[in-house]
Amino acid sequence: MPIIYTLIARQQNVLCEYTEGTGNFMTYARAVLRDVDERNHPTNSRNVFTVDGHNFFYYTFDGLIYVCMCDELFQSDVAYAMLIETKNEFLSKYGQKGKTAIAYSMKSFDMSLKNLMLKYDNIKIDTKMTQVRDQVKRVKNQMLENLNQLMERGDKIGMIVSKTEKLQQDALVFEKTASNLKRLFWWKSLKATFVLVFVVAILIWLISAWICGFDFSKCKSDNINRQYNDQIKNIDLPFTSAP
Repeated sequence: MPIIYTLIARQQNVLCEYTEGTGNFMTYARAVLRDVDERNHPTNSRNVFTVDGHNFFYYTFDGLIYVCMCDELFQSDVAYAMLIETKNEFLSKYGQKGKTAIAYSMKSFDMSLKNLMLKYDNIKIDTKMTQVRDQVKRVKNQMLENLNQLMERGDKIGMIVSKTEKLQQDALVFEKTASNLKRLFWWKSLKATFVLVFVVAILIWLISAWICGFDFSKCKSDNINRQYNDQIKNIDLPFTSAP
């Protein structure tokens, strides 16, 4: 939570404290107490120390020191308002006992510190500074949202480009496959033509061999002439004697 640590002390003696965090901030808090005690700050004064990215707000009143450690961006007005309410509740419960109490003798107030921390964690006081800070935060959030939208659009554009490249690759593969199929069908057609021509040639040869003989002797010109002459000789012509 933004309010990380709270304590009440007399000089450098811690009377009560509360935190749910861990770290060396307690050591820093003791250093703040020592500085405030040694400087002998006047009563009803307040200030802040910034250590290791955290703000230690303190408020002095009637010999007691009220301290809270917050995130660096935590509102100072809220922190001081919590310290003043802490002082009022502490004095209402213990009165002047804090001026003589020994260290950690008022730990019964620890839960009150916890409740006050939870209460002021969710309180926001509107000031010009907080308004400017909120405006900057809104602008920052809007810029982040716009950036995310641009990134999403960029992802979509990248996806479209990727799909386009894949379609181009698929088109090239399809074109190559179509060319291969065309070449394959052409070779098959050529082979079929060769086979058909071969079959026709065989049929012609078989028919010719059947008609002319396997050695084509029946169809040679000499043989044809001889057959023709033989046929002429066998023809009987009628002859008449002259008167």
